[in-house]
Amino acid sequence: MVRRVINKIFFKSRLDEYIDFLKLLRLREYTIYPLCDYVDKDGCFIDKYFIRIDVDKDPRAALAIGKAMQDYGRASFYFRWATMDTDIMRELKDMGYEVSLHYETLANIFREDKIKRKAEVTSEIIERGRKALFFEVQAFQDAFWEVKTITAHGQILNRKVGVTNDILNHPLDVTNINHDTDKFSLSYHRCTLIHPCKILITNKIERLISDLMDKR
Repeated sequence: MVRRVINKIFFKSRLDEYIDFLKLLRLREYTIYPLCDYVDKDGCFIDKYFIRIDVDKDPRAALAIGKAMQDYGRASFYFRWATMDTDIMRELKDMGYEVSLHYETLANIFREDKIKRKAEVTSEIIERGRKALFFEVQAFQDAFWEVKTITAHGQILNRKVGVTNDILNHPLDVTNINHDTDKFSLSYHRCTLIHPCKILITNKIERLISDLMDKR
């Protein structure tokens, strides 16, 4: 744990590498889009790249990335509650980027209930997480703007327990919801839950460059 913290503190900026990657995308005639366009647009997505940027630590780094990639396309920035900076988020939004929620709802419940093993994660816990996530989305929209996609954050606690936050992406079971069931369901599903493995997105720049080089 200490090593992880030290590595993050002294982690060298790779912004120059990221810009080189964007230049390579342009060279290969790819167009860069945010994830909300994946949801909104129908048709063929050949030669299109959907880029997701999770703001896990420092919102200032997100702003630097946003400013650097303005000439190359638009991406989606997902902020944890802990990393939300209103001024930076609005500036990114004004630049034309998608700015939304990077949720860690289930991990928060694990911490509250002192859950340490996968066997302790019951269906009731999952449904509780889905309801909590619904209210998180509503809170985000009340504070900022309507969102079309959100993404799951992976905490260390999720790995220890063996259950990820994105399990909440699965279809919502509303059979046991007694109050405003239809409203809950429709409001919840208005926001598409994006799993990183289902779309051509990754934070591993080396893998992306390798993919592009292979297509030469």
